[in-house]
Amino acid sequence: MSAVTLREVCALDIDNVAALWLSNWQSTYRGLLPDDFLNSLQFEDGCANWTKYISVPENRIYAAFDGDGFLGFAACEPDCELRDCLYLHSLHVAEQARGRGVGTQLISRVWQRAVELGCSGLSICVVRGNEKARRLYVCLGAEHYKYFADSSDGVQCQSEKLIWTEAPRWR
Repeated sequence: MSAVTLREVCALDIDNVAALWLSNWQSTYRGLLPDDFLNSLQFEDGCANWTKYISVPENRIYAAFDGDGFLGFAACEPDCELRDCLYLHSLHVAEQARGRGVGTQLISRVWQRAVELGCSGLSICVVRGNEKARRLYVCLGAEHYKYFADSSDGVQCQSEKLIWTEAPRWR
């Protein structure tokens, strides 16, 4: 097993990003979001959405690799609600890479980006019921900010916003 390397995503990586996003959404949110919605998600739409995402100058996607193997990604953008805060829009780690600290390394890179921008915090939203993700974030020092009703493509869910106001604690 070689060392994990992180780098910013380019257009050539979008297929990997979209495939992992699709796979993780369809497995992670099964039982939390309607099956019809999850089954309607398409790889091609993911490619288009992530390509559009990286075309916005303020947005970044960082990817983790083990040699040529794609392990996961973290997408971030300015938080539209909290001033001086970076929003961790998405964090996805491939099933075979879980437990290796890949997610923690990606969060660390996003925190570094927040520092580079002069932000005072890093936020993330979690669908309520996604306890595995929530536990990781809280273990790394994120604190509850608020509960709220969320809507994505017409699908309603209950979510929680968490925030780091200091560097995440690494295990």
